[in-house]
Amino acid sequence: MRVGRTFFLVENGAINYGGAIHCLCGSPCIVGNVISSNTSSGGGGGISLSATYGSVVSGNTISANKATGCNAQWDSAEGGGGVLILAGADSVFDNLISSNAATYGGGIYAMASFVQADRNVIISNNRPNPGWWSSGGGVAAASSSLVMRNNFVCDNEAYEGGGISCYTTRDYGPTSISLSNNTIAGNTALNRRGGGVFSDGSSFAAISNSILWFNGQDLYNCGATFSCFESASETDGKNNIAKYPYFLDPESGEYHLKSYSACIQAGRNSVVPAGSVDIDYDPRILFGTVDMGADEVAAISEDTDEDGLPDDWEIEHFGPLLPAGHELDEDGEGDYDEDGLTNLQEFVLGTNPTFDATVIHVDDDASGLQDGSTDHPFDAIQKGVNRTRGTVCVAGGTYDEEVVVSGKSIEIRGGYNADFEVCDPETYPSTVRASHASPVITGRAFTFDDAPSGLLTGFVITGGNATVGGGILCRASSPTITENAILENMATVGGGIHLCEGSSATITTNSLDSNAARDGGAVACVQSAARIENNVIGSNSPNAADRCGGGIYCLESGGAIVAGNEICSNVARFQGGGLAFYKCEFPLPASASEAPVRANVIKDNRAAIGGGLAFEYCLNPTMVWNIVAGNIALEGGGIFLSFTAGAGTIGMPVADIENNTIADNEAADLF
Repeated sequence: MRVGRTFFLVENGAINYGGAIHCLCGSPCIVGNVISSNTSSGGGGGISLSATYGSVVSGNTISANKATGCNAQWDSAEGGGGVLILAGADSVFDNLISSNAATYGGGIYAMASFVQADRNVIISNNRPNPGWWSSGGGVAAASSSLVMRNNFVCDNEAYEGGGISCYTTRDYGPTSISLSNNTIAGNTALNRRGGGVFSDGSSFAAISNSILWFNGQDLYNCGATFSCFESASETDGKNNIAKYPYFLDPESGEYHLKSYSACIQAGRNSVVPAGSVDIDYDPRILFGTVDMGADEVAAISEDTDEDGLPDDWEIEHFGPLLPAGHELDEDGEGDYDEDGLTNLQEFVLGTNPTFDATVIHVDDDASGLQDGSTDHPFDAIQKGVNRTRGTVCVAGGTYDEEVVVSGKSIEIRGGYNADFEVCDPETYPSTVRASHASPVITGRAFTFDDAPSGLLTGFVITGGNATVGGGILCRASSPTITENAILENMATVGGGIHLCEGSSATITTNSLDSNAARDGGAVACVQSAARIENNVIGSNSPNAADRCGGGIYCLESGGAIVAGNEICSNVARFQGGGLAFYKCEFPLPASASEAPVRANVIKDNRAAIGGGLAFEYCLNPTMVWNIVAGNIALEGGGIFLSFTAGAGTIGMPVADIENNTIADNEAADLF
C-alpha cells in the first residue's frame, strides 16, 4: 500500500488516532506528502501507525500537527505530534518533521515498537500546552527499540529530554536506543534533565559518532563514545571531545559543519554500515575516517603553517584585520585580543579571538555561536565570569545556575534589555535561582572566593539552599553587593549572605526579605569586617533561626559596621531578633559618626532575648542615633547586653548607648 507519490496534501483532520492518517495493521508506504495542521485528541497528530510491520514514512513534510490527548507521565500511547508508531516495526526516513507538538514525542513517538529513523530533520517540535509535563521534544521511545542514524534533532523542547527521551513502561519493559551519526543540538529540557538525550535509568542508550551541543545538559542517565558534547572528558578512554563543533549557522537552524570543525574525521568507522550515506546522501566516509554528526564534510580546511589553527578559521577571523597576504600570521600561542586566552584556546572554545573581553554579555535566551558580544551573548553567567577581565552585563531573564568568582575582581551587572542598551533591573529583572541548577535542590547563586574586590548589582537572588550563604557566600573576598533583591534563600548560617575568612564586603542598598537560617537569617558576618549600610532587612527567619540574629548575626567581627538600615519584622528563637553580636571587639569610636551600630530603624523584631538587638561578650558595643521600637522579647524587649565592656564612663567620647530613640518595646513571653 502506498499513500501519495511526490505530493499529497493532508490537512486539518481531527480524529482520536491519526489526525491526518491512521493505519491499523498492514504495511503502508506514506511517501512525499505535505501533512500539516492536523490534530488528534489521542496519538499521532499527523500520522498514526498501529500494529503495522514494514511500513515506510519517507520524504514527507510533517509540520504543525498536534496530539493533545495526554497530560500524564508514562505508560500512555497518546503522543507523537508528527508520527506515532504503536506496537509496530516501521521505518521513518528523509522527512522534515517540524513544529509538531505532543506530550510524548513532539516529532516522533514509538510505543512498544521497533523503529528505524534515518536522515530526518526533526526540528522545533514541543509540547501541546505550555504548562504541561512532556518528554522527548523531538523523539520519545517507550518500551521500544529505536535506531537513529544521520538525523538532525535540533531546537526541540520538552519538560525533560528536549531532544530525545527513552523510558520503561510498566507493561512492556525497557527501551533500547542506538544513536549514531546524529546531530542533536539546540534542544531544551525545561527541568534541565537531558536537554539532548534523557534516559530514565532503566533503558539502554548506545550513542556514538554524534554531536550534542547547545542543549544545556547534553546527556542524562546515559553516556557516549566517539562523540562531541560540552561536558565530555577527553581522558577517559571513550574518545569523546569537548571542542566547539562549528555549525554553519545554528541561529538560522543550519547545523551542517564548517570546514574546520574538530568533529571532522573524529568518529569510529566500525559503527557505520557499509554503503551508508549522510543526511545529504553524500558517502558516509569520504577521507578515511567518518565525521561525527549527521553531515559528512566534503571540503576540509588545511593548516598550512601547522600552528593548530585551520587556515579557513584564521582567514575568517583575522583576514579583515591583517594586511592582505598576512592572514595566517597569527599563531596558536598568540593572544590577539589580549584576553588571557590563546588563539588556539579560542578556536577550541568557539570564541572570537579578536573580541575585546573587557565587557561580556549574557542572555538566558542565547543560542548558537556564543562569544560574549552583544550579537552573540553567552547563555550563562558563569561563562561570562570565566571569560571577562572587566564587566559581565546580564540581560533580564531566569538563570538556573551557581556562579563562582574565584581570584578575580570583576563587575557583574544585571537588569539589561535584550539589546544591552538599557539597564533597568525593575523592568528587566535578572533572576538567579541556584536551587534549580541541578536535580538536587541545593546550592547558592553566587560565591566569591579570594576576590579582592568587585561588584554584584541588579539581581534577584532567590531559592538558594546551602550550609553557609544560601544566596551569596564571600570567602576571603571584598566585593560590593548593592541594589539586589535577595529573598527566600536558606542556610544553616547566613540565609541571604554569609561572609567569612576575613572578608570586607560592602553590603548596601539591597532588599533582604524572607530568608532563613539558624544564625543570621539575612546576613551572617563571621570573622570579617562587613559594611552593612542602607539595606531593607525584613521578615527573615520566621521560626527558623534557632539561635541568633533573625536579621543580622556578627561573630568575632569587630570591624563590622551596621548603619542606616531598616531592620524590621525579623525573628530569632534565641538572641537578637533584629541583630545579634557575639564576641565582637569593636574599636573605640572617636565620635558618634564612627559608632559601629548607628542610624538604623530596628522595629517590630522578636526573640527570646533582645527583641531588637543583643550584644554578648562584646567590647565597645557602641550604638547611636538608632530607632528601636515595637520589639518584643522575654528579656530585653528592645536591647539586651550581656558580659559586655565599653566606653560608657564619664568623660569618654561616646557612651555605649547614646542618643537613640527606644520606644514601645515589650518584655514578654513571645514563644
